[in-house]
Amino acid sequence: MMSQEFVILTNQKSERIADAAKSLGLAGYQAEILTNSESLHDCEKPVLIIKDVSNFDAHDVDKIRSVTKDEKFRSIPVLVIGEMGESAASVSEMMNAGAGGYLQLPIDPLLFIRKITQFIERKRSEKTLGDPENCLHFLIENGADIITVINTKGEIIY
Repeated sequence: MMSQEFVILTNQKSERIADAAKSLGLAGYQAEILTNSESLHDCEKPVLIIKDVSNFDAHDVDKIRSVTKDEKFRSIPVLVIGEMGESAASVSEMMNAGAGGYLQLPIDPLLFIRKITQFIERKRSEKTLGDPENCLHFLIENGADIITVINTKGEIIY
């Protein structure tokens, strides 16, 4: 089983949010539901923030922007989930504010978990790829093709 990750869902407590937290728990993630972004600073640093904007208003964009500009949370991806009625303009506004992705409700639990896992893996990859040596190791270990490293003398070193 995967190690538990810390995922935060921010919004008013609702049945839908409770169901999302339950799905995350069944998949091996640790989820904490917060009802306002101020309490975000009181908790441990998460690997992903999920923002429910079912009742979208301009304050949601401001909250996303404040989280993505905050020094503590800047490197953490924000996934937004919202109702089917969200306009393309409001989704675009949230993405421009720093959200890393958007899922439309209702969400299939398996799709939800897959998207969460993709976000977390992408963040790990970005962190790993920051160092050139780690980047090379990552490519060699995870590449589908055979990779050979040859030094300047023509000798195969990997």
